[in-house]
Amino acid sequence: MEYELYVDVLFLSEACGSFLALYLLSAMAGWPFKPLRAAAAASFAGIWTCFVTVFPVFPLPLELALTVAGIGSAMTAFTFCLKGFRAILKADFLLAGACALMAGAMTFLKQFFYLPDFWAAVSLGAFSWGAGLLLGIWRERTGRGKARLLVRLYYKGNMREFRALCDSGNRLFEPVTGKPVSVISYVDCRGFCESVASLLFIPYRAVGTESGVLPGIVFEKMEIFTGERQFEITKPVVAVVKAPLSENGDFTMLLPEALISS
Repeated sequence: MEYELYVDVLFLSEACGSFLALYLLSAMAGWPFKPLRAAAAASFAGIWTCFVTVFPVFPLPLELALTVAGIGSAMTAFTFCLKGFRAILKADFLLAGACALMAGAMTFLKQFFYLPDFWAAVSLGAFSWGAGLLLGIWRERTGRGKARLLVRLYYKGNMREFRALCDSGNRLFEPVTGKPVSVISYVDCRGFCESVASLLFIPYRAVGTESGVLPGIVFEKMEIFTGERQFEITKPVVAVVKAPLSENGDFTMLLPEALISS
């Protein structure tokens, strides 16, 4: 049996599907969506699909591994500027979830509404856009009044993500530069910034406690994601405390409002 393959149609369908999956991933993770980077990554996925379809040179298990672990990781890392194994692995799982959600929606549309491929694809695009919008609204409402933000800290080429509580009562600042100071726990620094070249000492005073000093670290960069906006702070100052910041692990960083008030 012979099939007539239209490479341009295959490329377009795969690229569009990958673009929608990356959009859903951004809504699920709460990461800012970057259309141009997503389009470039989706185009690369389309080229890969055309290549392995026209030239089936890899065994099927190897092809699947390269597609999921290789192409998928490259797509998410490029689109969302991810660094570090844990961040990319998290994105890969979310991408798989987004693809499964889209596949289920496509099957539902074709089986229950008897839509041809073109209109099923159009409907899938509308579904993905609506699902992403609803996820964004849900994240905004559930986070309202809690101010839990995604924060990425970079140190010596490594990156770690933190869930930050935007604390209006945090008035810590570094006395020499006057920079506002965030706070993290030593427990959450293990394996990330345990060995530092130098420390700062930041004076503090809290209600009901004696005054003192906290050790502080100057990181290479901090990225703060608020949903609609992204802030990047060069050489942020972060104080380290011994005890965990939250008893239930609800947040792992205290972030001063001054960092996102501009």
